[in-house]
Amino acid sequence: MNLWTQNITPRSEIVNEPINESTFAARLDEVVSGRAAPYYRDPVLFFDNTHITKGMEKLLNIAGQTFSTNKCPGNNVIELQTSFGGGKTHCLVALYHLSQRPNLLNEHPNLSSLKIKAVDSNLKVKCCVLVGLDYNISEPRSVSIDGKQMPLNTWWGEIAYQLGGEKAYKKIQSNDKDWIPPSKSSLNEVFKTIDNPCLILLDEIVHYLINVHKKNPEYYGLMINFFQVLVEEVSNHPNVILVFTLPASDLELVNKLGRQAFHTIDKHTKRHKTTIDPVQYEEVYHIIRCRLFEPVNQSQDDGIKRVCNDYLNYYMSKKKFFPEKVTKKDITKRSLSFNEKMNIGYPFHPALIDVLYQKWGPHPDFQRTRGILRVFAKILNAAYRNIKSDIITIGDVPLTDASVKGELLGYLGTNFEPVLTTDLGRATDLEESLGDDYLTFHLGQAIFTGFFFHSMRSTTTNIGATREELCLAILKPSIKYPALVIDMLEEMKNHLFHLFEMGDRYYLLTQANPVSMILAEKENLSQDTIKIEAFIEKLMDKAIPKAHSVIIWPDDSKNIPDQSNITLIAMNPNYLVPKGLSLLPNVFASKIEDWMTTRGTVPRENKNGLVFIFFEETEYISLRDNVLDLMAIENVIKQAKNSSILEKAQINDLTIKKKNLETYLPKLIISSYSYIGRPTLSNIDGISKVTLSLYSIDNSKRIFVQRIKEEMKTRDWLLDQIGRKIIPSNFSDYITTHELWQRQFNVPGLELYDDKKVLLSAIQSIISTTKEGHEKFGFGNLKEDQNFTDNLKPDDFTFFAKPGTQVQMRDLKVSGTSYLMSESFLKKIESNASPPEPPIDEPPIDEPPGLSDTETNIKLNLDVSWDRINDLRKFVTLCNFLGQKDPNTRGKFTLEFKSESALSKLVFKNLKKALEDLKVLWGDDITIEFE
Repeated sequence: MNLWTQNITPRSEIVNEPINESTFAARLDEVVSGRAAPYYRDPVLFFDNTHITKGMEKLLNIAGQTFSTNKCPGNNVIELQTSFGGGKTHCLVALYHLSQRPNLLNEHPNLSSLKIKAVDSNLKVKCCVLVGLDYNISEPRSVSIDGKQMPLNTWWGEIAYQLGGEKAYKKIQSNDKDWIPPSKSSLNEVFKTIDNPCLILLDEIVHYLINVHKKNPEYYGLMINFFQVLVEEVSNHPNVILVFTLPASDLELVNKLGRQAFHTIDKHTKRHKTTIDPVQYEEVYHIIRCRLFEPVNQSQDDGIKRVCNDYLNYYMSKKKFFPEKVTKKDITKRSLSFNEKMNIGYPFHPALIDVLYQKWGPHPDFQRTRGILRVFAKILNAAYRNIKSDIITIGDVPLTDASVKGELLGYLGTNFEPVLTTDLGRATDLEESLGDDYLTFHLGQAIFTGFFFHSMRSTTTNIGATREELCLAILKPSIKYPALVIDMLEEMKNHLFHLFEMGDRYYLLTQANPVSMILAEKENLSQDTIKIEAFIEKLMDKAIPKAHSVIIWPDDSKNIPDQSNITLIAMNPNYLVPKGLSLLPNVFASKIEDWMTTRGTVPRENKNGLVFIFFEETEYISLRDNVLDLMAIENVIKQAKNSSILEKAQINDLTIKKKNLETYLPKLIISSYSYIGRPTLSNIDGISKVTLSLYSIDNSKRIFVQRIKEEMKTRDWLLDQIGRKIIPSNFSDYITTHELWQRQFNVPGLELYDDKKVLLSAIQSIISTTKEGHEKFGFGNLKEDQNFTDNLKPDDFTFFAKPGTQVQMRDLKVSGTSYLMSESFLKKIESNASPPEPPIDEPPIDEPPGLSDTETNIKLNLDVSWDRINDLRKFVTLCNFLGQKDPNTRGKFTLEFKSESALSKLVFKNLKKALEDLKVLWGDDITIEFE
């Protein structure tokens, strides 16, 4: 057996140094500027390394004939459109080199097939090159016009200047300066100034239009208009060729604006252009040979043919192991035969080239021609040192080589690396355990590599490889017994963690594959409803704890406490509510009504505080399925720990899944309780759908109750503000705040408020209200040793507030000794009060130091009952009380404070604060004037 290196020689830049990422990424702007690598920059080297595809041949023929005759033989507007990395830029570079060196059409051997007459050695072609990805629209380049540096602001300015210099540019100078697209007649004047053949190369137009839009959206529309005018005018000048590129992948279209630009340009050029696809699928074989290898001599070619014939004879002798396409002749000759592919693609096996082009090529990040060249270059670089074979098959690709692995994982994703780390190692271990026949040919590694290459998901082909495709990817004439591959495959199915089988295809996924074991366990468990529900109930405490007024799955009303607060009742799966219902089914409603009216055999007092939550039927089915997953995983782990059916790494994977489910299921339980119902004595209210989103399990105990109550608030079942609704319709003289609190839970249908602050806030508001038409109320906290009778006096209360009083929340409480009282009842209590003590004269206050000579007058006007006037002693210390009046009378009094000089700032400030406090206490009954 001859090694492949004896029959073909790789190019030195491919095998003698690390692969440069830019080796297969041609940049037209770099070629023009002279910054490109020699094999792109130098015209001769470029064509030495270029396979002339049918598309490129057609393009070069059009260009060559136009150059030589100054007249285009057909459509002179040409679009190059192919998939990402499909040879567009390579064609533009070829055209550019021909425009600079037209005589290459006569001299270079790779161009000898072109049907072009001899080209005049003195021929000059005018060429304009614009690359949208490289063009800096914010800083256009400057050129000399009439001895002055002028910026070329637009592409029409660039085209005129590059083709015809100052003379042509002046025809549209004002258009360029003002960003106004030239008319067809103006462009005609530009082209008339040029006698030579002209070539306009526009690359990455979509990118340019996107950048134009960023600078000024108005410019975008102007550029679209110009492109339409340019295409139409070029069509009228046979000595001008316009070649432009459009992308054919979403990756290159970038965004919505890019897609819009593409469709607009495509529409405006459709009737004028010829579209050329630079590279057809099977031409990739020739491109790989030309770009990566030196030309073969006759001896090498004979050696290649012998190897290929040996393989073909081997396939024919073992037909049942290989795909039909390999052994069946194609009499139509519409495509290359398998034997032709082997000869042209050598030393790479056709199965390797096809899988990369057909399955990896459609990937949005994979650049078909350019990407395949880069992948094969890296394989070749590694294979040159390590692969001792006559042909490089899929099974020979060194996935352990860092460069090759990094390139391939760049498309499959880094999350695929554990698949390599785990299963490639297990495949190698399997070779050793099965014996020398497998170890000699590294069948485990080879088959795994076949799985790997066929595991790329494609839009055009099925994922995975059949047994026949795996045999084609791996088997060689040196392997006398192809059945070894089938045997190894069966063993790998039982040992690889990430190998999956679908139909007749095998492929790798990033997840482990004990799924079949779990599915079998789920099937066994699925009929045991009692066991499943017991498992769910066990999880309930993590999601909905009893400690937060939630009763879980009661089976009798006696298990629901009769308490004066909101009680949430989580119903069991026997009460599933079908999706979309607005009323609770009657069969459930009657049961709920019984529970609401009684606790066991005793009448229930707190009927109104019960709130029922139900599983939504479809969500419970999902919950049940996930619970089955957890139960099945637990069983599989137990089985695995007691046997060798799973490796430790697989058990660890299952343990992680188990923990994730244990964390997730309490949240899923909460989200599955999607219906909430609040019944009354007479009927069942409408059932409202409430969706509870997932949240941190650490807070679920609190948040679940909160979210149910938030839903109740949206339906006005639970209020943040009550107002005068707390006052019973049969209210007479007084009622305790405890009775007001308890009442919401006793009377079915009342709105709930659940927070005592809401009740106290309502009482605070009611006391302060003195509006016409509103009944007025006062409030009092009775002393602990005092009984409530009709003979009560204000002094019997620790706190006593009349209607209109602005009370503080701290003075109010919910208890059996705190009373909300009517105004008439309060007056009765006040009439029982003892006469007030006479006021106590206060000693005069020394005049503070530092007073000025300015006089200060303060008047205090009051309209209050006489017994309250003594309160002034707490705040006003600058005067003695004058006179004494009957405490049962009311009158207006004016207290005037007069000082020979101004009060000190401190005294004035304290007095003002005291009077303001007095005003807060007495409200609108007091006015204060400062003179």
